[in-house]
Amino acid sequence: MHSRLPEQDKSTTSVFLGGSRKLSRLNQQIRSRLKMLTKRHLKVLIGDANGADKAIQTLLADEGYRNVMVFCMGENCRNNVGKWPVVTLESPQYSKGFDYFIIKDAEMSRRANYGFMLWDGRSRGTLNNVLNLLQQKKLVFVYFAPKKEFRTIESMEELHHFVNAQDAQTRKLYSNLLQYRHTKSLTQGRLELQTNR
Repeated sequence: MHSRLPEQDKSTTSVFLGGSRKLSRLNQQIRSRLKMLTKRHLKVLIGDANGADKAIQTLLADEGYRNVMVFCMGENCRNNVGKWPVVTLESPQYSKGFDYFIIKDAEMSRRANYGFMLWDGRSRGTLNNVLNLLQQKKLVFVYFAPKKEFRTIESMEELHHFVNAQDAQTRKLYSNLLQYRHTKSLTQGRLELQTNR
């Protein structure tokens, strides 16, 4: 696996930035990589959560970076430090908790050309973002906080090898999330069949 940001080309115009809520402070390694992104003038897609989202927003606002879109659920954004344009998403009536917030994450994954995730090895949402991007054949640049290292992950196979080299709790999180996504996919498939009858 490589640990460099992807080279910019005409197709690389936007990046989905996100991370774990427990990662509320950005070390110098992360700050340097984020500043490299701003120098490329990429469009930044970011959520409104506390933790990594808010910390990244604060850095971008301090840099005066304007090419940012903040994605929120419902009318009130929890954090929009730079007063950037907002994309508001609505959820199905039955959605709550994890299922509620992954709606905006899925939309950012869909719109972005690649992702840069700050992961503590415990955040299910951040790992789910990595899976969403890889499923769409999009590269993900990951900062893995427990080892303070960067990884460029380009395929599900690479992610599998990477996670399996981590501790038991991280491996279990990965396994449980894959099962959750499989079950959710089957449920959605049944609902679509019933709707189309």
